[in-house]
Amino acid sequence: MVETLDINELQALVETLLQRIDQLETRLREVDAENKDLKARLALNPTNSDKPPSTAGYAKKPAFPKPPGGKVGAQTGHPGKTLALVAQPDFVQRHWPGQC
Repeated sequence: MVETLDINELQALVETLLQRIDQLETRLREVDAENKDLKARLALNPTNSDKPPSTAGYAKKPAFPKPPGGKVGAQTGHPGKTLALVAQPDFVQRHWPGQC
């Protein structure tokens, strides 16, 4: 469905498209400026603005903070103290449920 257009119609179409491009570029500049402003406002906190410290909110601290200099738990080379299975136990005690 290709239409054949004469030169005047093509020139009018090009003019219309160029105007639309100018409108879109203007809108894009406005949106970029607004985005930059919003990002700057979002980055503000009490340490770099005139906001009072009470607006900072609470930072959630980890439940189990890691020590600054080492690994958590037993260190490498530490002898373990796990109960071992024996071949002949002294006695066997069975635990049965009171109710099912």
